[in-house]
Amino acid sequence: MMKTQAERCPPNGATSTLGNYSFGWVLVELELPHLEGQLGFTLGTVFTTGPYGPTNRDAVIAVGPGGAFERAGVRPEDLLFGYKHGFRAGLALDLLSHRGETVELHFLRMERGEEGETVVAWVKVPGE
Repeated sequence: MMKTQAERCPPNGATSTLGNYSFGWVLVELELPHLEGQLGFTLGTVFTTGPYGPTNRDAVIAVGPGGAFERAGVRPEDLLFGYKHGFRAGLALDLLSHRGETVELHFLRMERGEEGETVVAWVKVPGE
């Protein structure tokens, strides 16, 4: 038996966990590598010692010379900061939703293996 639109869709515009996961996967696995090449940066993980003990964190691990991230002052080992639902997917979404604009990104600067100051970088994202 075929379900009606109301039966297929969750109430109030909510999405399923699988739908959210699939969207995040597309951002991280398909869009982010293109953005890394276009804007001159590489994401990875770095080992940190923070207030909750040692852990691996998502971070910029390389910045290409002359790229948008270098021009914005981002450095290798700057930690992604301020995303509630996945650091990598959040960064990709920020960059994609600001094509042709300058986007404000927040990072935690690493100092001697520990989290340091919060850094704001204004990255110019080329248009489509």
